[in-house]
Amino acid sequence: MQLQVTASAAEAAYLDLSAATAVVIDVLRATTVITTAIHNGAQAIYPTVEVEEAITLAGLIRQQHPQAQVLLGGERGAKLIPGFDLANSPWEYTAAKVAATHIVITTSNGTRALHEAQRASAVWIGSLLNAAAVAQTLASCHQVTLICSGTANLLDISDCLAAGAIIHELQSAGVTPVMNDLALICQNYFQPESYQQRLYASLHGQRLIALGLDADLRYCGQLNIINTVPFYDGTKITSV
Repeated sequence: MQLQVTASAAEAAYLDLSAATAVVIDVLRATTVITTAIHNGAQAIYPTVEVEEAITLAGLIRQQHPQAQVLLGGERGAKLIPGFDLANSPWEYTAAKVAATHIVITTSNGTRALHEAQRASAVWIGSLLNAAAVAQTLASCHQVTLICSGTANLLDISDCLAAGAIIHELQSAGVTPVMNDLALICQNYFQPESYQQRLYASLHGQRLIALGLDADLRYCGQLNIINTVPFYDGTKITSV
């Protein structure tokens, strides 16, 4: 296996992903939210880059599926977008709220990374929550790109920790990938006994704490509690 890790969605824009299986990672918090929502029964999630694009798409889905419940979710500046049903906290995406729904979501970084990942041969959604399940999905792949979404086009430690966790799980399963430098850094940075402390101490983690979102941070930091690996077909994200 050839495995590379990218630092941000902006970096992914310059890569040839045509032969790669991609995993998009945005631990704080988009891919954690998406994984949770799909695990809790959401029928489909439609990622968009812009707020207006999300609103327009939600309207089209309502026309096409008049009996379906369509929700708008996401954030700007880590806060609920005015007029949206849900923000970007995984605690909001409970089975009671999202089961059987269609969700259109837009976030500052994660949905941009998903947009870039569309050029890959297959796209999966990764987080700390489902790192082992992601590794199992990737085990037979020959070329893998773990796309860390980053924050404001810069590397985000939280994403690196999830990339490292996935690599750790691959190696535990007997897979020995040939890795780029950032993948090697992620591999060494993730330590099962200390990754949560590193997550909480990160700039993004401290920002969530300052916003009173400690519970989100604790939830996002859980390892291997979900076996679901959502799949993105370039239009919508579903459970496979």
